[in-house]
Amino acid sequence: MTEQNPQQNNSEKTRKDFEVELVAKAWNDEKFREQLISNPKRIVEQELGEELPEDINVEIIQEPLNT
Repeated sequence: MTEQNPQQNNSEKTRKDFEVELVAKAWNDEKFREQLISNPKRIVEQELGEELPEDINVEIIQEPLNT
């Protein structure tokens, strides 16, 4: 049996893993949340540690608190 490292590198993370981490960070860090909302592509690139292709758009969808 092999142990999984809780700190997976970006190439091993799924899109869902990455999304969960972003949401948690935004939930706990107001400044990060504001930056993510105002410039989502730049923040996602920073978190990934790489540039996204120019034709990729990143959109943040804020859900109501009661969902």
